[in-house]
Amino acid sequence: MPLRPRFSKRITMNVTLSDRGDKLGHTQLLALCLLLAMVPGVSAASREYRAERFDVAVTVLPAGDLDVRETLTFDFQSGTFEKVWREIPGRRTDGIEIIDATMDDAPFSIGDGPGHIAVSGSRRTRVEWRFTPIGPSTHTFGLKYRVRGVAYTDERGDVIAWRALPTDHPYRIASSHLSLGLAARPGATTGPNREATPLGPVRTPVVERRRVGAATVAVDEGTIDVRASEISRNGWIEIETVLPAASLVSRQPAWRTSEMNAAALGPRWVMAAGSIAVLGILFVLAVRRQYDPPSIVTTESATISLPEKLPPALAGALINNGRSHVGHALATIVDLADRGVLGVRELHRQLGVRRYELAQLPGTHDLTAHEEMALITAFAGRGDDVTLSRARARLARGSRRFSSAVEMDLGARGLLDPSRKAVRDRLLAIGIVLLLGGAVGAIPIAALVDRYGPWPFLLALGFVVAGFAGIIASATTTALSNEGLVRAARWRGFKRHLKKTMRDRRSPAGESFTSRDLSYAIALGLAIQSSHYLRRHPGIVPPWFAAAGDPRGGNAAFAAFVGSNAHAGGAHGGAGGAAASGGSSGAS
Repeated sequence: MPLRPRFSKRITMNVTLSDRGDKLGHTQLLALCLLLAMVPGVSAASREYRAERFDVAVTVLPAGDLDVRETLTFDFQSGTFEKVWREIPGRRTDGIEIIDATMDDAPFSIGDGPGHIAVSGSRRTRVEWRFTPIGPSTHTFGLKYRVRGVAYTDERGDVIAWRALPTDHPYRIASSHLSLGLAARPGATTGPNREATPLGPVRTPVVERRRVGAATVAVDEGTIDVRASEISRNGWIEIETVLPAASLVSRQPAWRTSEMNAAALGPRWVMAAGSIAVLGILFVLAVRRQYDPPSIVTTESATISLPEKLPPALAGALINNGRSHVGHALATIVDLADRGVLGVRELHRQLGVRRYELAQLPGTHDLTAHEEMALITAFAGRGDDVTLSRARARLARGSRRFSSAVEMDLGARGLLDPSRKAVRDRLLAIGIVLLLGGAVGAIPIAALVDRYGPWPFLLALGFVVAGFAGIIASATTTALSNEGLVRAARWRGFKRHLKKTMRDRRSPAGESFTSRDLSYAIALGLAIQSSHYLRRHPGIVPPWFAAAGDPRGGNAAFAAFVGSNAHAGGAHGGAGGAAASGGSSGAS
């Protein structure tokens, strides 16, 4: 078809390598991100503090509840401070009750303003001390709270597990003293300074720690005593001990009962998820049965010359089972340049990055539907200057229109089977819908986690499994006709020949790699290999490409241009655990 008049103008295109992108813009963006990242750092640097001590005394009550008293001594070294906070997670507990809070032994009641504490949250109880702004100084903060339903029973006996230090704290702790003991029972004799009596016969306690410099563990008459030092940021200590069964827990706490009930329902969730996956896969197979498989057997043959006169984008789509992508559109642009529709010249570098200018050459040219669509999309239907990054972005955004044009041209040549294409597209749509169903379904399922645990997420996983089955079935289904399959085998053989040629081998007929092969190499997914080959073999610069400055540097410039058309398609652990508490702490 004749080229429309709007493409008869001269067009300028500034090009950069696709793998480098727009370096100037990226540099500016990186500088801005670094500047923004430094802002909170400067603010944080204005406040420096550390914890001289973080002591925790845990008293186990007869019903399995815990009384916890925390004493935290902060050394405010620089800056101004007006609040300190502590967050206590409610996970694996039946609730948290704040009893009292102090600052330098002065009681803080719940209220607003300095001299009070604010208590908020349900799943995570946050206690915030508020006081008159102070500068560098040392202050001690005390907190006492009761945690209900911590102890539970399993096959080992009565289990008590408690993470004594917060898992999230931005400050270092110089030293810490942790103790865990059983509360005095009625009639027991205790001294004036004795808050706990021995736990009784216990197994060797398990003390897990993270980012703790040194720690010692002692069991004295059943009381567990841990002393630690040099605790880094986010360092924590967890204590777990086991008592004889029924010596402490008469009935399971509510969270444990809920956890056990959820585990009992686990097999049902598995069966439901499996049913969803099986039904989805059966539906995919039912649609796949509508597919008319090829009636011929194709074999890849070695081809040392172009198998036929076919546009590069169509050749690339053939070896891709009828699918096209932005790489085929870029190959079309190079092919149009080789046919005299476009001209390319290199501009002077900016910041070490090669740039190119693309000019439309005057004349009348016969273009197929996909070639015209590639030009219209790349230049936005105008003859204005355009950078390669912008043209490539336009081609990526307009890939649907380009793919439709490619399919139309393949169909016009009898290389596409409409019924096979319909089945392939239907399978792809089913796969995408099932995947989206699993992703969207996970949102309301999250509301069931508190009651049933993570098991309900298996339902979403069932949709995802069936969705992947649809995607795989679509990928293994060709839309090509029998004739298209025969020609695709020839083009795969030619691709293998190009690969061998670009490894410095000559074809049996003595014909080497030529500039005419470039557009086909790009369409067949060999742009990077072609670029490397051109760097090693000077002298294959086509007349439609003009290098900047010294013409002897044209080979490197052209190799970089070819490489720019490549298609991209061709932490520490330990914060987990099964103990309650942890949480966070800090000051500001």
